[in-house]
Amino acid sequence: MHTQIDNTPDALFRHRVPIQIRFNDVDRYGHVNNNAYFSYYDLGKEDYLSPWKFYSDDDRLEMDFVPILDRAARTDFKVLGSDQHQVFGRFSGRAVLDDGTVLRFENLTGFAEKVEN
Repeated sequence: MHTQIDNTPDALFRHRVPIQIRFNDVDRYGHVNNNAYFSYYDLGKEDYLSPWKFYSDDDRLEMDFVPILDRAARTDFKVLGSDQHQVFGRFSGRAVLDDGTVLRFENLTGFAEKVEN
């Protein structure tokens, strides 16, 4: 049996952030300068108050999350450190249980978090 792997950009990269190319990012020919790409990485990773999407590969979970508040904390002891974002907001979507029951929910208050230790 042969399994086809989807190598399209939509399949490989689940997270997309539209960016605006700034005037000083390009040369006089309109090409993006090589060093500008490094600053683009920071644009997407720090935008915790934009809407999030959660979903599962088997299509049993689809959930939108609209953030309200980002409780952020950062600790740096050089040897040990932690960067935490506990984002409170509202969840809406659906989940399919093992027996096939579909649960729909809207505007449930909760939080999602990203922590790097």
